[in-house]
Amino acid sequence: MKDLRTSLKLTFAALVACLLTTGLLYSVFDGNEWFARSAGAVVLVAGIGALCRATLLIPALLVPLIQAAAVLVYVSPTYASDDANSGWLPGRAALDTLRDRLDAGFTEIDTVTPPLTPSEQVTLVVVVGVALMAILVDLLAAGLRQTALAGLPLLVLYVVPAAVLPNGMDGALFLLPAGGYLLLLITDSRERLLRWGVAVSGRGGEARTTRSAGELGQMTRRIGVTVLSMSIVIPALAPRLSDGAFGAGGIGNDPDGGGTISTLNPLVSMRRDLVRPQDLDLMTVRTNSLDAGELYLRAVTLDTFDGEEWRAGRREVRRFDANLPDPKAGLSDTVPNVPVETSVQVLGNLQSDYVPMPFPATRLEIEGGWRVDPLTNNVVSHNGPEQITGMTYSVDSVDLDPRPTDVTAALSIDPYLAPYLELPEDLPQRVKDLAERVTKGTDTILARAIALQQWFRDPDEFAYDLRQRPGTGKDAILAFLEDRRGYCEQFASTMAVMARHLKIPARVNVGFTPGSPNPDGTRTVSAHDAHAWPELWMPGVGWTRFEPTPGSAASNPDVPNWLSPKPPDGQTGGNEGENETEATPSPEPPTGATAPPDPATVNPGLEGVLPLPAEDTCLPPKYVDAKTDECRDPLDPWYQRWWKAGATGGLLLLLLLVPPLARVAVRRRRWALVGTPGAAGATGPAAEWTWVELRDSAIDLGYIWPEARTPRQTSAELAGDGKLGPNSSDALAMITQFVERVRYAPGDAVSPGRDQLRGAVDEVRRDLGNTAGRKRRIQALLWPRSLGTLLGRVAMQTRTKSVAARQSVLRTLRLRRA
Repeated sequence: MKDLRTSLKLTFAALVACLLTTGLLYSVFDGNEWFARSAGAVVLVAGIGALCRATLLIPALLVPLIQAAAVLVYVSPTYASDDANSGWLPGRAALDTLRDRLDAGFTEIDTVTPPLTPSEQVTLVVVVGVALMAILVDLLAAGLRQTALAGLPLLVLYVVPAAVLPNGMDGALFLLPAGGYLLLLITDSRERLLRWGVAVSGRGGEARTTRSAGELGQMTRRIGVTVLSMSIVIPALAPRLSDGAFGAGGIGNDPDGGGTISTLNPLVSMRRDLVRPQDLDLMTVRTNSLDAGELYLRAVTLDTFDGEEWRAGRREVRRFDANLPDPKAGLSDTVPNVPVETSVQVLGNLQSDYVPMPFPATRLEIEGGWRVDPLTNNVVSHNGPEQITGMTYSVDSVDLDPRPTDVTAALSIDPYLAPYLELPEDLPQRVKDLAERVTKGTDTILARAIALQQWFRDPDEFAYDLRQRPGTGKDAILAFLEDRRGYCEQFASTMAVMARHLKIPARVNVGFTPGSPNPDGTRTVSAHDAHAWPELWMPGVGWTRFEPTPGSAASNPDVPNWLSPKPPDGQTGGNEGENETEATPSPEPPTGATAPPDPATVNPGLEGVLPLPAEDTCLPPKYVDAKTDECRDPLDPWYQRWWKAGATGGLLLLLLLVPPLARVAVRRRRWALVGTPGAAGATGPAAEWTWVELRDSAIDLGYIWPEARTPRQTSAELAGDGKLGPNSSDALAMITQFVERVRYAPGDAVSPGRDQLRGAVDEVRRDLGNTAGRKRRIQALLWPRSLGTLLGRVAMQTRTKSVAARQSVLRTLRLRRA
């Protein structure tokens, strides 16, 4: 029994250690569903392990196989329900599906840099990985009693986030697995200490069999100090793949004015570049673009505004093989575009996590470890900001030559664009009022954007001033609108916020203006060319650079040719040789109950709505079947898909409980009959039911009970070889004498009473169980053998009675015929 308690304690400690270590993955994955599913797998593994070890029917090394099978059944309803038998039982098809989804998950993990929101495939990989860790920890700690080695699977799971996170992992998080490991060691060491034989006290050599609280406390403190010391050393030794990609982000310079540009906050670093007394050459650019003066080099995109600042949102970057994700989203086929090749030589003064390059870029050839964000096409270093220093890379991009008529009048806000309209609820009303006043009278999205741009560039309204305090939050924007003085940080961030209020998707870019031309046809980009500008989404053109910063800035920013304001007197503007003016707004869709708006468009009057997907699209919550490429309806939540498995598991549990519950019912029924008057008075049934319960208790524990022996012979067999202690021997003698008197001298028999008889049987059963061992005790509890004997007797009695009844009926029929 002590071994069973120790095993259960270690199983629980292993369970807690695995859950704490799994919590480390919150630094890698967003959401909670992956943790809930992983925790379910850990609990399942612990439960199966405890059950197998409690029964002792299975060797310790086979328990992991049963646990693995249970995990397979656990994941099938969630990840392979369409191919599983009855929706939950894994078969060949389900195994193939699980294998395919695991392969897809590993591929996605191999191409995405954390932190990320895990897909179903990635979640499956996490659940299986955590379950494997739990199986190993359970085997080592509770199965083989090697708790020191059980820390290795925990350490492996810790090293995973520590190695893959761009900035490594906070060493304080190591306290989670360290705490779980500490619990394992303390639990095991305490049990071992209590079993280290007889301890001799210092006074008179008096023996004692238990350890003092002081010894246990000293042991616990030693283990705690050791493990917590490891929590300081191991994080320092854990490998890291880089010094950070998104963690710092941006382009900056050494605050001491030295010759090295370092990576800090993009906007803060940009200002340091602009105000540095001595300019530094950073890059030499060679391009075949016919309009190199508009070849801005975009480095990082700030797409999230939370009211406090503009910042880069959480990215899920991926590896790429020179070809970049299609950057021309939203671009109409009618917009002229010319391929451009650009070569950039980075000088020794620049360090950056991001690759400055033209937009839209289609291909990047660069050496080293780099990742791309598919949403923004920002390319980031996976090996730290020093990787780009002294490097030469080539970029293929396109020069767009749109016209105002290429901008469609209607804007469709799909799930991709929706985040670029988000604003804090407490945006100052002053900002909203100014945005609406400046754009009053405009009737197209392009007209509103140009109106904002020209308002900021109007020298009678705003002045360029580097002395303005930095900041992009709502308070800084409000102060900028009051003072009307600032630099590109304020101009870009404020225009982007106003554009979002006007239902124009917007974001902020940080990078460099084209720099200064050289006699050899190249251009030199310096620290003073650092710049920030807004990008607004124009229907038919896609992401478009606007330039609200006045041209008096040191970086010499200029408005794109086609976005110049319309010249007076009906002259043409924008592209040379073109007479097109601003896009004429298309008729607005009718309103009213009889004519609902077209779900695929949005009223250009700024009433943004989400469009209904076309019939041939497969947008969430629908999903594409990886095996058939068909669009399927969304699956029920994973916990709803478990109802069949849960119902089946509950039924199996009930079936397993039938034998022990039946045994309990039989025992209670027998004791209820003790004392009932019978043929031999009150003592007859009491003696026989007591003897039957003692017999079945012995049979349950695996003892042989020959029916031909007398009570005294049976008693001698049970008490032989030291099976019983003094108390239980006396109890057995009392029961035997009582049964013998009832059977052989009923007139002299006196019943000891039901409680005394029941206590005597319990006393004998307890010692018989201790002698038989834990395995027999568990078997007696879960699968009592006496039920089989009882059912056999009932069947025999039923058969005897049926035969007797049949013979009686036959005799009656013969008599009637006679």
